[in-house]
Amino acid sequence: STASMVALYFVIPVLAEDQIFTHREFNEKNGFSVGFVRTLPRKMKAPENYRKEYFDDLLSGYKGEAYEGDLPDIIFIQDESLSDMDLVINYSASENPLDALYNLNENVSTSYFLSPMAGGGTCNVEYEVLTAMPYANVGGTPFVDGLPADTCSLVSILNDLGYQTTAIHTNTEAFFNRHVTYNRLQFDEAYFSQNITLDETGYKIGEWLNDAYAYEVLKDVYENRDESKPFFGYVVTTQNHGIYPEAYDRWEIKVDGNMEEPGTRRLQTFLNLEKESVNSYKKLLEYFDNVDKDVVVVMYGDHCPSYWVFYFPDVSVKDAAELQQHFTPLLIWDNYGKEFDLKKDDVTAAYNLTPYILDQLGIYTDSYINYSRANHTPNVFGSTQINSFDDYSDITTWSEKMNDYWNSIWMIQYDRVYGNHYSLKQ
Repeated sequence: STASMVALYFVIPVLAEDQIFTHREFNEKNGFSVGFVRTLPRKMKAPENYRKEYFDDLLSGYKGEAYEGDLPDIIFIQDESLSDMDLVINYSASENPLDALYNLNENVSTSYFLSPMAGGGTCNVEYEVLTAMPYANVGGTPFVDGLPADTCSLVSILNDLGYQTTAIHTNTEAFFNRHVTYNRLQFDEAYFSQNITLDETGYKIGEWLNDAYAYEVLKDVYENRDESKPFFGYVVTTQNHGIYPEAYDRWEIKVDGNMEEPGTRRLQTFLNLEKESVNSYKKLLEYFDNVDKDVVVVMYGDHCPSYWVFYFPDVSVKDAAELQQHFTPLLIWDNYGKEFDLKKDDVTAAYNLTPYILDQLGIYTDSYINYSRANHTPNVFGSTQINSFDDYSDITTWSEKMNDYWNSIWMIQYDRVYGNHYSLKQ
């Protein structure tokens, strides 16, 4: 009942030991009602020892430095559901569409992105990437209801450096309240389906606009940018979003099995959609390879689709699926010979992506970003620290020093989202 749900809202606290969770596991253990209430926004209690002096001591050695040198144009692409199903389920197909990503050219660095989500929750991935803060510390949908006005973010950092900052999303502005949130993140401009003038004819797959359309919008914006400023483009695609049509007719990749079985047909559709994503991405790189400006393109999959929509029996789901469904492709490309120290088996948590990119570009402008990168904030999912693709450790074995560091990350997050912004004054 409504009364019960309201009661649960006040009964379920955000406990330190429950800061890391997945919706699916939480709902299975506690029931849907409790799980639903757990995702609602709530007033966060200030951490113990929360005071200005804490941040004076913690961040005094991590103040930003003035950047000197030419700034490259930067493109972030969050590709809907781009994920390697080979990591999750056992199946046989004529090809893996993502193999082509890892063999593009010498200018591409490839590894794995650690998404906080699986099966959905795109906006929570955006939250981590753009704020560099762990979503699991707060739960719910902080991207929608947990960002204050003028949030310090990758966007605001680049604004301070003189960038033109542009967001592009090929769905409606109301989807996850992006028209409000992008303003809070301080984008100069945002393009949604309502205000994009490019003709959609030939670019739709089902109800979703494809990646090629998003990239055409990006190119149009880029060609009409203020060329006196460096450019930051942030693109969120929609093409590979479920539901996956069973009657999709552009099948180049074939999945073995009974093609009348809907789950197999859906998987075949998904893999072929991914192949289209790869081809569109390759064409985008060809475009930026020919522009007269230094450009860095960072592309990552936001999350694995809900693999249970493919109706695979439990025996077909791999033992590592619960963790590895959170591993998606991460690619960094540039057109000017910049070397990124990214190894193929590296895993970069979504909240570590911005610190990593800014560090690699030599940009040190925000005390939290500087602090995070200098101290090598670990990649954490649940109770697992992920050091590389096949190297994990248990955070319950952390030293007191490491626990204190992780708590300091939460302290800064609380301060910037819910508190008095002491850390912003560093």
